[in-house]
Amino acid sequence: MIDLIRTKTSLEKNGFFTYLFENRDEAVDYFLHFAGSGKSFGFAGSKTVEELDLYNILKKRGNPCYWHWNENWKVALKDTAISDFYVSSANAITSDCRLYFVDRIGNRISSICYGTKNFLFLLAEIKLLQMASKPFLELIKLPFL
Repeated sequence: MIDLIRTKTSLEKNGFFTYLFENRDEAVDYFLHFAGSGKSFGFAGSKTVEELDLYNILKKRGNPCYWHWNENWKVALKDTAISDFYVSSANAITSDCRLYFVDRIGNRISSICYGTKNFLFLLAEIKLLQMASKPFLELIKLPFL
């Protein structure tokens, strides 16, 4: 829990608004209250986002949603970049606020850096790296590197 609080504090010092939730349902309820109606959402390819089922929940509510995992990927990637909100996760985060992304085609990074001005990072506790001093790629030992 100390690392979560330290990470939360580091994120806030770097301009992020942060919230900690006890469970999936709390996170989804908060997100849906925040989402409102009529706002559009673009989604990065993310298992965290997929497990929360936000795409399907928002679609059922009538919010325009774009996700290259569920639609024509070329159209969805373009629409995602101009949506009201971009919803993503990072591959990892350190307690000193270093976000790490492994992005196969660049859609996540480009949407965060050059797309919509509003983005939401959903980070599960498992994404928190305990050893900020080691390079991320060394920690996860990617087989293709």
